[in-house]
Amino acid sequence: MPNHLAAPHRQEAPPSLQCWHSGGDAPVVAAADHPFKRIEIALLDQEANKPGAAAASVTSQSEPECDVAEVKRRAKAGLVTIAVAVVVAVMTLAGAAATLLVTGLVPLSGLEGRIANAIADRLGPDWTVEAAAAELGRIDGHSHLRVRQVSFRHKSGAAIRAPEAVLGYEPMALLRGEIRLKSVDLRGVNVRLGVNRDGALIVNADSAPAELPPPSTLPDAAQWNAFTGIMAAVSTLAQGDGLLGALDTAGMNGARLSLIDPEGRQKASLEDVDIRLTRTGERGTRLTVKGRTGQRWKELAIELSSEADGTQRAEIDIIRFEPAEVVALALGTGGLSIEGLPLRGKASLSQSPAGARSITARIDVLPGVIRFPDSPVPPVTVDGAHLELASSGDFSVIDVRSVELNAGATRLKGTGTLRADGSAWRSSIAASGQVAGVDADPAVRIDAFKADIRFDPRTAEAVIESASLQGPGVRAEGRGTIQQVGASPWQRFSIKATDLDPRAGLALWPRWTSEEVHLSLSRQFLGGRIASLHVEMDLPAEDHARLLQGSGIPEDALTVVIDASQVRFLPGPGLPPLIDASVSGRITGRTVKIAIANATADLGQGRQLRLNEGSFDIPDTWGRRQPARAAFRSTGSMEALAALFAFPALKEFSPGEIDPASLRGSSDLKSVVNLVLADDPRPGEIVVTSTGTLSGVASDTLLGPEKLDGGQLAVNFDRTGLTVRGEARIGGERGQIEIRQDPRGKGEASVSLTLDNAARQKRGLGPEAGINGPVQLKITKALGRGSEGPARVEGDLSKASIEGAIPGLSKPAGRAAKLTFTYLADPDGADLDDVLFESTPILIRGRIELNRQNAFESASLSQLRLSSGDNLKVEAKRDGNLTKLVIRGAVVDVRPFIRNLQSASGPAAARGEKAGSRSGDIDVDLDVPILTGFNSEAITNASLKLQKRGGDLRTIAFQGRIGRADVTVKQASRLGEVAGGLLVQSENGGALLRFVDLYRRAHGGDLILNLGPGQTRQSGELLFRNFVVRDEPALRRVIGEQALGGDRADNAATPVPINVSEVAFTKLRAEFTRSASRLDVSDMVIWGQQVGFTLQGNVDYGRDRVDIGGTFVPGYAFNNAFAQVPLVGALLGGGSQYGGLFAVNFRIAGAASAPTMSINPLSAIAPGILRRFVDPLGGAPAQKPIQPNQAPTR
Repeated sequence: MPNHLAAPHRQEAPPSLQCWHSGGDAPVVAAADHPFKRIEIALLDQEANKPGAAAASVTSQSEPECDVAEVKRRAKAGLVTIAVAVVVAVMTLAGAAATLLVTGLVPLSGLEGRIANAIADRLGPDWTVEAAAAELGRIDGHSHLRVRQVSFRHKSGAAIRAPEAVLGYEPMALLRGEIRLKSVDLRGVNVRLGVNRDGALIVNADSAPAELPPPSTLPDAAQWNAFTGIMAAVSTLAQGDGLLGALDTAGMNGARLSLIDPEGRQKASLEDVDIRLTRTGERGTRLTVKGRTGQRWKELAIELSSEADGTQRAEIDIIRFEPAEVVALALGTGGLSIEGLPLRGKASLSQSPAGARSITARIDVLPGVIRFPDSPVPPVTVDGAHLELASSGDFSVIDVRSVELNAGATRLKGTGTLRADGSAWRSSIAASGQVAGVDADPAVRIDAFKADIRFDPRTAEAVIESASLQGPGVRAEGRGTIQQVGASPWQRFSIKATDLDPRAGLALWPRWTSEEVHLSLSRQFLGGRIASLHVEMDLPAEDHARLLQGSGIPEDALTVVIDASQVRFLPGPGLPPLIDASVSGRITGRTVKIAIANATADLGQGRQLRLNEGSFDIPDTWGRRQPARAAFRSTGSMEALAALFAFPALKEFSPGEIDPASLRGSSDLKSVVNLVLADDPRPGEIVVTSTGTLSGVASDTLLGPEKLDGGQLAVNFDRTGLTVRGEARIGGERGQIEIRQDPRGKGEASVSLTLDNAARQKRGLGPEAGINGPVQLKITKALGRGSEGPARVEGDLSKASIEGAIPGLSKPAGRAAKLTFTYLADPDGADLDDVLFESTPILIRGRIELNRQNAFESASLSQLRLSSGDNLKVEAKRDGNLTKLVIRGAVVDVRPFIRNLQSASGPAAARGEKAGSRSGDIDVDLDVPILTGFNSEAITNASLKLQKRGGDLRTIAFQGRIGRADVTVKQASRLGEVAGGLLVQSENGGALLRFVDLYRRAHGGDLILNLGPGQTRQSGELLFRNFVVRDEPALRRVIGEQALGGDRADNAATPVPINVSEVAFTKLRAEFTRSASRLDVSDMVIWGQQVGFTLQGNVDYGRDRVDIGGTFVPGYAFNNAFAQVPLVGALLGGGSQYGGLFAVNFRIAGAASAPTMSINPLSAIAPGILRRFVDPLGGAPAQKPIQPNQAPTR
């Protein structure tokens, strides 16, 4: 201790006082006890300390011992001195008081050491206190000592520094020179609290966050006992020992507490820390602690007391305590962190004088989250918890009277004990409640859980000696060991379960122990009962470390053997669940092998496929997107099989959008599915291999209006794609079915069949369609995702003949012909798109629309070519019963149309009168620059406007030019006929006859044709004037035979010269009847100046037959004059007014394409009526021609 703070040294009294003392004992005693005595002694002490004081003392001793006058003088001087000192002291105190009132503080320079020593004396011999400055001031209306930059050091090295300490003191003691403290309040303290790697507690406090000094430690934390420490504090406070025992209050205000981990990193800090220790009585003390970390406050109060019999108590009231920082301090960089979970509760500790100890606690935990950083363990969200425990004696047994945990759907409540076993502890637990189910499953009820566990801190080992679990969905027992080896645990478990719900077992199995296996099984097992389950796990520490790094666990570290029935199992994402399955298998740390003896695929809506010979394998469960394999044999209905391909994982392999309800039949398939364990399978990650048969396949709607039944199909599906081949009846006809798809799901389905006349008749394509003979059809439809295209129809008409389907369209059987189009289904009627018909030279392209009854609606033909030179476009539109045709183009060859009119196989002939009566209405608008016909003739600038209603011609207007002459066709009727007749006129009749290939030898002439109304039979009249016949072989022959006959009749007569190369005629008049392909000429007369003819007969173009009989009249002007004589003209003219006196009868018969002409030479020598005798037919055909308005013969 410094010398200037040492106790004052007592010196000898001056002689004067000694003389005064000698007068007797009583005065001496009285003087010694008088207060002035103390003041005198103090003054003498001051004089003694002055220089020269010792010499003066020696001199004074030589003076006479008793000088009364001198004594009186000096007494007076002393009294004056005392009075002055008192006045000075009073003035000094008054000045100090005034200074304190004005400035609030009074410096106490020089007293810092005495104040520090006073504090150190109270703390005890192990503490040293230093202070930089001290002052007296008023704080909160009270006088206090303020000490700045004060430090407290313990001999162990622990140090606390505070920028300021406010000390409460006793004023009277301070006047006596004593410092007696009543309270201590440290302000602005910065405390660092932590533990080192050896577990020792590190305490350091300073007034500023300076660099962390070398750590100092309190006694080893392993030897520190919280209970003993609290009881020692109670004893200290009760006995009044040390600083705290002598103070009324002590505390820290505005402190900052930093928590440091073993690596020296700051884990957390407490701000605004307020610690207050207050004596509540003679034997009681209250300690309150409050602080915050951010917005998280920690507040608790401890009542410490000591009873008269020596019993010590501590009542702890945890008002609010969030343990995140304490956990961070305790675990350092360990794998546990806390968010929230504030504690609230009470604890009571007591210790008797005999050493008996007891503790009771009741603690509530509020909501929060426990996280496990750098660990596969997921965060645990705690809604609340409650703990009640008690212990007594030597604390070898702790009774957990009640413990509750609420975490989401998990609700557990139980009791237990914790017993000391040497250096280890044994715990017995009994609990019940419920555990959260897997994913969205309901919670798993736990009726009883019992476990005996042994903890050994020395070996860092926890042994589960026995554990059992019972509930409605689980019955299991097991054992296990967890031992910390380095930074990782060694885990060994053995679990046996019976009558187990697989979902309940998965809920109780911690997912983090084998996350991928757990995830796979939780996705796959949907329910059922597990008859037996045996789990063995032996995971060394080094494998656990690799597990945390994402390397998985070894194959032999985990073994699960399972035997289950009535299992609901999901093989993979996008596949149907399996129900009522009998499953057995083995699961290891890496693999899954499950055998499925039998199961049922539940496809929804009551549809099921029966499965057997099944298996499910996962070669490696660890990692993402691991492959798996499922194999099975399936039998069931076609409806169920179609529903299977509607599931997402197989949808891309579906042959198309098929309504399962539309199919009938049965299936028998063996399938293998290779897939990946992922919720989002990518293309190519699911590979299905399947082979088998489909029997009795039938559907009423799969092929549209065509009914499918009796199908026998073979199925093969592999990496190359899907192939389905077989036969079935399609609308009653046997057909071939083939389906092909590539691995990407794209392909086509095709149906091939042959339709004969009867098959087409059933489908509404009778003889009126103009097709005769077998037609081979192939319908193809694209399949696969993104290929929902229409069906494509291909028809081979090579073996069929076509006549009259379109006017002018004609194809014989045997000529190659191909028809293709795209069938577009539409609710309002199908559309035939991209129509193409080819049969050289015929070519038709365009689009056809049908109505709901598959009848013609409209057509747009971009190209129509019936002959090689055609170039036409046709637009057709049906409006009710009316069909409108618009025909445009550059050139059209009308020869096929002409042949069609001359043919017997056209639709009119085929349908007869009944069909004709049903003919619809039609409007034709034709505008084509060039119409080419027979014999190199053409009509130019042709236009046609035509209207027919109910089969009757309403209006027609045709005009064009043939050569230099006009050709017109218009509507006109002869007298007595109904409306609808035609009038054809041309000033170049010979060219028009050649154009229609009726007669090639006529040239020029004015032609007028009247054609009566009618669709199947028409009567007409032809008038042809002033034309020339050139190079007619038949005329040459007739004229030649006639000349020969004339020589025999009259050898003296001179023959009339006739130029057979060119014969001019004045007029041709004929009456005829046209029916189908037959033309009957009832009366035809042709005459000129030189020759004349009368003809009658018929030409049947359909049958290629001709039969015409006639009479040739040479020198017609002269010869016919006899026939015009009244009364006898008929005799002289051979029975006809157009005959002659001399004539030759002839007949043309045989094939129309190559007729034979015969002449009766005797008729040339028999004049007039005598020709009847030599030629009974008189130039008539064998069959009499049909007369106009005459019913046709049968």
